[in-house]
Amino acid sequence: MSALHASDFFTKGRIMTGKTHAAVGLGTALAVTQPSTVSGLVLAAGTGMLGALISDIDVGTSKSHKDADRITLIAVLLVAAEIALNYFCNFSIWEKIRNDKSVAPVAMGVIIFIAVCAFGKNQPHRSFMHSIMAMAILSGALSMVSVQMVPYFVVGFASHLVLDCFNRKRVRILYPLPGGIALDFCKAGGFVDSLLFKLGSVAVIFEIVYLAVRMGESWKFFQM
Repeated sequence: MSALHASDFFTKGRIMTGKTHAAVGLGTALAVTQPSTVSGLVLAAGTGMLGALISDIDVGTSKSHKDADRITLIAVLLVAAEIALNYFCNFSIWEKIRNDKSVAPVAMGVIIFIAVCAFGKNQPHRSFMHSIMAMAILSGALSMVSVQMVPYFVVGFASHLVLDCFNRKRVRILYPLPGGIALDFCKAGGFVDSLLFKLGSVAVIFEIVYLAVRMGESWKFFQM
């Protein structure tokens, strides 16, 4: 049996596993939004999972946190490149983007999204990144990129908050107000966590098959 690291002991029982959040978030996003096209299905799946996993960016050992570190590094390098080009070549990437009416809102949305994540990943677990405030700001940033992404993201994000409320550590949904919700019904890696992962996975498969069949029937109808 492999040795149990201190970080594993500290984390166990306090956070729902990432695979459970992904499965339940994806299944919920597909069930609630019911995309009617293949492109919509792909967008719902990707954005729904993003919403379901992004909250745990405030867990230092999570994949979301590590990905955020990489994105933050890329953002810093881009800022450095902007400064260097502006100083040595009198050329501004940002000015080019800002003057392009079609690109500027998208760029601003991406910048706001990254900035919020950079702030959130350094906050205590289940505080800012597990709040309605974070969901609202991130959704607003995404709406500047694509309004279609927002409902999928919100459903995925909300599913994460609901699941975490069943754990033992309080979720500060109304951050920055004090207090939070902790129902203490289950723990990470426990029976309920495992059951939710399996149910979520089955729901995802069922939803994909159901939506694929429905899309096929719609296509046949238009060909008649």
